[in-house]
Amino acid sequence: MQHFRLIKTQEIIRTEDDIKNQFQSDLISNYRKILPIKLSNSTIPTVQSALSNYLPWMQDNELYVWEVEPDDYDRFVQHLSVNLAKSTIKNYNCHLSNLYDWLASRKKRQIKEKFGITVINPIDYFNTPRYTPEENHLPELPDQEVVNYYFQRERDELAKSIKANNKRKSYLIGRHLVAEQIMLKAGLRVEEVSNLNVNNIDFEYMKIIILRGKGDKDRIVDLSDSLATLLKWYIQKIYPLFNKKVSMHDTVPLFMSERGARLSKKTTQSRMWKQQDKYNVPIDQRFSPHGLRRLFATNLYKELYLEKHPDPIFYVKSQLGHVYISTTL
Repeated sequence: MQHFRLIKTQEIIRTEDDIKNQFQSDLISNYRKILPIKLSNSTIPTVQSALSNYLPWMQDNELYVWEVEPDDYDRFVQHLSVNLAKSTIKNYNCHLSNLYDWLASRKKRQIKEKFGITVINPIDYFNTPRYTPEENHLPELPDQEVVNYYFQRERDELAKSIKANNKRKSYLIGRHLVAEQIMLKAGLRVEEVSNLNVNNIDFEYMKIIILRGKGDKDRIVDLSDSLATLLKWYIQKIYPLFNKKVSMHDTVPLFMSERGARLSKKTTQSRMWKQQDKYNVPIDQRFSPHGLRRLFATNLYKELYLEKHPDPIFYVKSQLGHVYISTTL
């Protein structure tokens, strides 16, 4: 008769942080599932955008959603106000307030039993910015000197990693440096950069082909000589460090994670914030990926105006992919 030996498996001990992280993840997942019941399809992306800003901020500040108090939320609003218009912050506040109303209505007792905390809505009159349609609610244009300083620090970091033959670090820094330069020198949105494939860069005709941009629209953007040189260097020298060498005609993501997935918009945004913090950029002078796009548009308009271009604002509009000239203005 064959005998079997029982092997006692090692018990997995979950820490308090593990339990809280899992519980919060389940809460947010459940909340996302009910959004189609309450909201229209056009509104849901704004809610997801609010959550994609709020959750990383809470993690950076070592807070869980049921722990946030009004004073904490004040800091979140200040964090947003560096790069977002008051109207956008007001929308985020509205949707995050709905989240807290849902928590208080549906999960209040469960949170109290698990963590001994009575969940409150931290969003009140005092941390909701006043907004009037008449005001100019665009955030400040990034300071060119600050942007130059940021990219110089990035290039210095890249040079050090290449000198040390650190392939992983060289790839990560080089990948983000080039992605950010595309926003600054071609005016692409961060999601458009994430969606680029290698064969979307046409070096023969000096164009960048953008497929399914905002509003699911395609467009073609001019490629400058300096950006073309940078992209060729990236594809030939940096890209193969973690991915196989590709030809200029391959339909593969231009920017990839170490796991081989397409680089996400969220990763690009998050890293830019962290790097500016690392380089001690003052919080009131920090810029977002969209800030680079706006700086591109402003610099391009000034250059065309000085060259006496017949219709500089129309050309900028076509490069940015705007439907209405008022948006460009």
